[in-house]
Amino acid sequence: MFCLAVYPTHFLLISRVYAHKLSEHFCLLFDSPELYDVVIVCEDGSELQCHKCILVARLGMLGTI
Repeated sequence: MFCLAVYPTHFLLISRVYAHKLSEHFCLLFDSPELYDVVIVCEDGSELQCHKCILVARLGMLGTI
């Protein structure tokens, strides 16, 4: 089986098995703090460790920072 991901400029046909594995792989990425490359410091002083590539993918404006 396949699923269709539709974007404003293109579409992508991917295998549901691949999509499931991709989801698993992203979960592994979030469980790998040694790969974090950005720290966001909140007003209260708490820190969020992040992956820059994920932030840029989700919020393009952060790619310029």
